Amino acid sequence: MIDSTLPILMGLVYLLGGIGHFAAADSFQEIYPPMGTWGIWYLPGSAAFHVAWTGIIELFCGAGLIFSGIRDAIGSEDGEEENILINFIKPICASMLFLLTILVTPANIYMFTHGAVMGDMAPP
Repeated sequence: MIDSTLPILMGLVYLLGGIGHFAAADSFQEIYPPMGTWGIWYLPGSAAFHVAWTGIIELFCGAGLIFSGIRDAIGSEDGEEENILINFIKPICASMLFLLTILVTPANIYMFTHGAVMGDMAPP
């Protein structure tokens, strides 16, 4: 049961987060570290670019987790004769989201260490 429930729940979290990247793009851009932060932050591209590509990954991989979780929950009638690519949707999406989480951690650290806020939220 957890093989289907957890991917669906995590998929919803990431899918909603991906939607948030576009619905509240300005808020996400406000927590993107500016060039030179910590003396090492020299990532090419604008904050808008990075918010967009991370949102796209969250949307597609979140949807992939939901799809694979629902597929596991209802079962498959074809058995082992399925398309091999479909069997790898869950591990590929989970791996990509794990890597994405590591890659966006500096923005979260910046938000907490520099008092950056998302939209109208008050600083902690």
